[in-house]
Amino acid sequence: MSINTDQRGVADRSALPPLGRTSFHGGNATLTICDEPDGSALFKEFADAFRDHLDADALTSLVAWRLGLSDEDRRELDTFAAWPRLVIRDGPVTAGLVIPVAPSTFLLDETTATAPTARTLASLVRPGVDTGTAVMPIPRVLGAVGLVVRAMLWLHRRDVVVNDVQPDNILISEDGGRVYLVDCDAMASPAWGSVAGPAAPEYLREVLADPDDQSPGTDFAKLAWCLIFLVLDDFSIRTLGDDELRRLRDFMPQSAVDLVLASRDPGNYQPNRVRDWQAVASIWIRAARHNLVLTDRGLRPWPSAPAPARSPHALPAGPSSAASPSRPSSADAASPSSAEVVGQWDEARLDGAEPTSPAALPRPERRHPGRSLLLAVVVLASVIAAVLLVSFVV
Repeated sequence: MSINTDQRGVADRSALPPLGRTSFHGGNATLTICDEPDGSALFKEFADAFRDHLDADALTSLVAWRLGLSDEDRRELDTFAAWPRLVIRDGPVTAGLVIPVAPSTFLLDETTATAPTARTLASLVRPGVDTGTAVMPIPRVLGAVGLVVRAMLWLHRRDVVVNDVQPDNILISEDGGRVYLVDCDAMASPAWGSVAGPAAPEYLREVLADPDDQSPGTDFAKLAWCLIFLVLDDFSIRTLGDDELRRLRDFMPQSAVDLVLASRDPGNYQPNRVRDWQAVASIWIRAARHNLVLTDRGLRPWPSAPAPARSPHALPAGPSSAASPSRPSSADAASPSSAEVVGQWDEARLDGAEPTSPAALPRPERRHPGRSLLLAVVVLASVIAAVLLVSFVV
């Protein structure tokens, strides 16, 4: 980036390089590519209505916070978050921000598009039930949520609240192995306060206990609801009945379902919940690498048919609450507790996991008939030799 930065991360609008194509136009901002030197930055220009109520000092401190990190922390942050690089001012007015372009692994390969289009977590959701045999990539969704958990906890340990947790703000690589958080100027911290207050789309505000709260607990409450919407392939859900709970158990152990349900209440955020999230996130990440789903009945492979791509900025209306016939249905028989299943399938085992049932865990050592026969022959020969030796001595 050719723009010089000072320790506060502020520049005048005249310092902006020539602008190119408009990448995105939304309610709060317009994103335009900075053509020089290499198109690796975007100018995020705030809309007037948004600019009028933002805290300019908080925004400046937010940008400076990244500059104050250690080199190692800054490099790690940049791998999973599009943290703003510069505040751009037009005289006394805060015009917007310079932010990095998402790495190419998070962009859809659309050569005819006028600008790169990001692949968001929301884009994994099918537009509806009339999609033929397309199957929702549940392992990829859960693996991505696990990676978001790790990113959120990294920020929480540094007193940063993500605030605007929603699927449209989470970019995902095609293989599901990386996530990238955008709209980072919405993040809050005691170090700078809040740039523009609590943030959440209306469909999330309708289900949150306190939509105006900004805390780590609220981050997880939003993520829990996002997981429910995504896994059930339906953003219109507002309450969970027996059918929705049964469908969640099709894709997660009961212990994970309980964790998600409890996390909807920010008041349940406490150290043991954080450890539970860390554990289940690790399992989801590992299982996703093998396209597996873990439930109380064990691990099973997920169909490999890809879900159709969607516009990353349009939320789906979602399918009906009936389970899709293309998805595996829940089983019938009683099963071991989810805590036992999760405990047995730890990270190391998932590295070489094969679909199996919990009843087969831990796997007993196999006995080979050939080995048993050889052992019997050796023992018999030893006995005969001993008898002959005694006879010879006598």
